[in-house]
Amino acid sequence: MNVLHAVIRPTPGQDPANSSRDRVRHQKSSAREALSEAANRQGITFKSLDRDEHGAPLPTDGQYWSITHTADFVAGAAASWPLGIDIERLRTPSPEVVAEAASEGEIAMIRQRFDICEVEAFTRIWSAKEALLKLTGEGLCGLSKCTISSMSMTDSRPGIWVRYERQEHFVHQMQRDEHIASVTCPQVQQVQWDWHGHLVGAGGDR
Repeated sequence: MNVLHAVIRPTPGQDPANSSRDRVRHQKSSAREALSEAANRQGITFKSLDRDEHGAPLPTDGQYWSITHTADFVAGAAASWPLGIDIERLRTPSPEVVAEAASEGEIAMIRQRFDICEVEAFTRIWSAKEALLKLTGEGLCGLSKCTISSMSMTDSRPGIWVRYERQEHFVHQMQRDEHIASVTCPQVQQVQWDWHGHLVGAGGDR
């Protein structure tokens, strides 16, 4: 069974007294540190971390990587196959953002699947779609191509099935407090989450 290590750490240097440039610098450097740790766990070494003209990570010697950073957490993952990772804080988005990212039917499906409120359902959907669009390299401009699959209702694993251009992708998810992390890699059946330095098995806390 292929196992993917996802490393998530609190973001340092986010004191409001620091400049916004310094806060972002800490986010980016710490995300790369999380990636380095994840790559070591995966037995992968990167000579360089290059991006294409759109800012999407480029593979190095057939090895792929993905990072995400926020004011709360940074995360990284590496594998021998394309992958995407994302982390989001529960939030109440504007009606315009909801309409762009998720349909009423999708939100209702995920609310029923996890027995959760609308805000958490939307955040799960947003994070799952963003992780998948990192895998494809298309970014958020591809949101309209992603839909939540009804397969989500029949899979007992903590995560969501997302359909993208006629293909179904399972996005593994973990929730801790007010944050939801998502990672997807088609060749991976299990994710080992390393969040706050505490290892948990596939599925995490929920």
